[in-house]
Amino acid sequence: MKTKSKSKVDFEGAFESEVKRKGSRLFPLNFDDASSGFFNKYNKTHRVGAVGKRNNHYKRKKRITINSPHRELVNDSIERVNKHIQDDPDFLKLWPKFKNPKYIRQYVIDQIAEQKRELKEAAKKRAKTIAAILDEIESSYYYDHLGIRDQSKVRANIRAVVLEFLTEKAIFIPTLFNIDADKIPDGGIPDEWPRVDAIHLPEGFTLSGADAGDYYVLKKEDISAIVNEALFWKSRKMLGLLWTLADHGEKGALLKIAKTLVPFVKALNGKLIAQPDLLGLWPQSLPSWPVTKSLHPVYDSKHENLLKKLHVGDALPMRVDGGARWKFDIIAKWTLHLYDEVNSRRGCGAIF
Repeated sequence: MKTKSKSKVDFEGAFESEVKRKGSRLFPLNFDDASSGFFNKYNKTHRVGAVGKRNNHYKRKKRITINSPHRELVNDSIERVNKHIQDDPDFLKLWPKFKNPKYIRQYVIDQIAEQKRELKEAAKKRAKTIAAILDEIESSYYYDHLGIRDQSKVRANIRAVVLEFLTEKAIFIPTLFNIDADKIPDGGIPDEWPRVDAIHLPEGFTLSGADAGDYYVLKKEDISAIVNEALFWKSRKMLGLLWTLADHGEKGALLKIAKTLVPFVKALNGKLIAQPDLLGLWPQSLPSWPVTKSLHPVYDSKHENLLKKLHVGDALPMRVDGGARWKFDIIAKWTLHLYDEVNSRRGCGAIF
């Protein structure tokens, strides 16, 4: 058993990273999707259609991947090389060897072999990284800090979800951190500058559970953040499936969503009314907050007091209090969309 490491578990750092995750966006992703969905077509993540149209000149009968049969893979790659030669009239002048069909075939075979070798090495490296993270969760101070070291079922469930998350969802990319922009050479960031493997994740999810927004970076040493992100991804995935069914008319799925969310909203607000700073500054970036209401005063919540304690909407550039007079019309929607677009173009994330 490794010596438990306290330095590997940065609970405060993970929390600060989560609070800042919203970036320059005015509201969190899909906060008001029913009203603002019209503007989704202007987002970068919805512009892939134009690329697809440009590639329509090259159509294949079926999808070819690196795991396809060798003959199909070679023939497909040769066709790609020939298409490249046709599109670039100066290519054969620079590379006369490609005039020989045998050379093209051997070149393609060598490239495929090299790509497969790199994929195998990447898979081994990924497996080692995942194993190291799982081992760090068990041997670090994480479970002791939370007081759940002796809860074997909880630990086993967490490990299963984290393993699934790291295997299916996490993208490991060598990344530079804490870069001083003034020290970057005119020619760009040198390749020899040290990079560390980091996990790249989507900023958020749609109601159906699909990825949305830009990608943000999570250090693989942030054990607390990795566990939280894994459980968050798994829950959003399950809720997304339920929402998809509910959106297609399955009333039972909608009931399950309600039975999941309503008790948690009540429990969450119960904690926040006693400790309103538990969520940091995040509520200040929201125009509203969910509460439970009842016609009977015993079960009714004093939501005005909660909203004031959380400072809901205080960080927004427009008023969201009772004295606000603006309406959520087409002008307001365009204004909010342009505000998000301008600020997203000003932002700068990690470099990889």
